[in-house]
Amino acid sequence: MRVLRKGGVLVMVGAIVLMVAPAAFGGGGQHYPNGAEDCFCGMAPPPGWHIVNYLMYYDADEMSTPGGNIDIDLRAWAEVFRVIYSSDKKILGGNYLCHLFVPYLDVDLDPFGYSEAGFGDPIIDPFILAWHGPTYHAVAGLDIYVPIGEYDDKSPLNLVGKNFWTFEPVFAVTGLYQTGWSWSVKMMYDFNTKNDEFFNPATGMHSDLSPGDEFHFDYSLDYAIAKNCRLGAAGYYYKQLDDDEIDGMKVPGDKGEAFAVGPMFMYSPSPNLHLVAKALFEVDTENRPEGNAFWFKVIYSF
Repeated sequence: MRVLRKGGVLVMVGAIVLMVAPAAFGGGGQHYPNGAEDCFCGMAPPPGWHIVNYLMYYDADEMSTPGGNIDIDLRAWAEVFRVIYSSDKKILGGNYLCHLFVPYLDVDLDPFGYSEAGFGDPIIDPFILAWHGPTYHAVAGLDIYVPIGEYDDKSPLNLVGKNFWTFEPVFAVTGLYQTGWSWSVKMMYDFNTKNDEFFNPATGMHSDLSPGDEFHFDYSLDYAIAKNCRLGAAGYYYKQLDDDEIDGMKVPGDKGEAFAVGPMFMYSPSPNLHLVAKALFEVDTENRPEGNAFWFKVIYSF
């Protein structure tokens, strides 16, 4: 479902589309919801079936641009369902896994009268390997974003579906110590393909939009304050490495950067159930909205 008031407001939206598009899971790029992972993200679950449910709320009241900050009113909800299959089969010394993500997003951008809700682009990874040691653990895979989510080729702003593929190599590491401390880092590099149905507000016609490559990582540092509770800090860093291109022409000054940090709490009422809550505050951004994200995650193993 999509609502966008017509007339002069479409011109205003068009004027900021290439700046605001990275907000709320991307536009020109940015498929991945930064900050989704945290504690133990470098440790694969034991053999069996597992589900993870992510609930996220993001809000931003201002946006960093090359000409200074501008006021916006961006609100986004995300509900993401993930299913993981972990096996005891060994390949190259690591356990074989696979997973699937299905996101649903609800986004409002005022005062431009823009709202959008629907299923986003699902993520699949049919081949993941995980290695385990007494202290350090690692996971490697290639996440693939499939462009079948909600997309309107008559709108200059699409924040739910992207209409392009993203191939994202992933490498995550966790260190877990007998002292009760642990740390985790999930590193990703995004190769984005072309969106050949981008509605260009400058021409009123379709153009080819080629989002630039991106590097980003989620991180956490936490301590076991009790047998089934962990408290710590989490966050992310994001950097767009290449300019977007429209019909082969670079879009100057659109490369985004962001850093976020905030508290995280994990509670495990049973070995099969884990609950994670965190609040992430963007403290430094460039060419992106600057806001706050609140996450609640449920992990259940069958």
